[in-house]
Amino acid sequence: MYLRYRNVWCLAALVLLATMFGALSSFAGIDPPTLTATLNPTESIGEAKTVDMPGVIPQGDIMFSFDLTGSMGGAINTAKAEAINIMNALDALIADSRFGVISYMDYPASYSYCGYGATYGYSSYGDYAYSLDIPASMDRTAVAATINGLVLGYGGDGPQDYTRPFYESYADAAIGYRPGAKKILLNFGDNVPHDCDINEGVPGASGTYSTGGDPGRDEIIGTADDLDLQTVLADMADNDVTLLEIHTHSGYANYWQHWTAITGGEHYVLGSTSDIPSAIFELIQAQALEISELTLEVTTPGYEGWLVSVDPPMYADL
Repeated sequence: MYLRYRNVWCLAALVLLATMFGALSSFAGIDPPTLTATLNPTESIGEAKTVDMPGVIPQGDIMFSFDLTGSMGGAINTAKAEAINIMNALDALIADSRFGVISYMDYPASYSYCGYGATYGYSSYGDYAYSLDIPASMDRTAVAATINGLVLGYGGDGPQDYTRPFYESYADAAIGYRPGAKKILLNFGDNVPHDCDINEGVPGASGTYSTGGDPGRDEIIGTADDLDLQTVLADMADNDVTLLEIHTHSGYANYWQHWTAITGGEHYVLGSTSDIPSAIFELIQAQALEISELTLEVTTPGYEGWLVSVDPPMYADL
């Protein structure tokens, strides 16, 4: 059997053998740990069990996502200096971790769409909309070297193409998430995304607030692959990717709190860029202490019929 976290991770393996129901794993305590009974055909037996979950993610794939526009210089420098320390510190929260790196500035073109017109970015400064710099990897030295190799671009207007890396966090198969791993996109930013209405769904926001559309992979506005922020966030949740946002100032905090919550994530405002290591640890720690859905299932082939019912059938939002 498995105790499962939906949208989080698989936890304790429970072996179901003839007269035994339950065996402890390193990730959960079950009391009582075993049930031994002799039963005749058609007979059944029930037992109440208490499960103690530790605040540790058994397996996690974390993608660091960096806004490389000019205003992000201080945050990027801290991330470069602390990259190895940050990854090593997360060992206390993730038993088996991998890390990767995504970077972006903005689309290097000018657009006029849904009531907003501006130059998003400049190709002459090396601006680009999305780059998978290193897929999810166990090689922390390579990940740190990738972060240290990041170069700031420029960016044009205030809003950035955050929706694009959010979309790629589940659409880019090259990221290489492991089946069953907790998937996290840890984004470093300082503004709001391009979208035809960033007010949509935000508590307390009224009217339409356009920051321009996101043209998507073809980088042409008004085509079928344009990206809608709210749709992309919902798709992140459907694909079990959690958005954790680290922001360098408090502007639009209520927006980011709403957007990250759609994916089960959180928003953190930095007091200083030196707070980045502790901010990352705090955000990941909160994920380790939260279960969206817990169910008990038989996964040992041939024994599925032995578990007749579970009461209650699941626990949510623990």
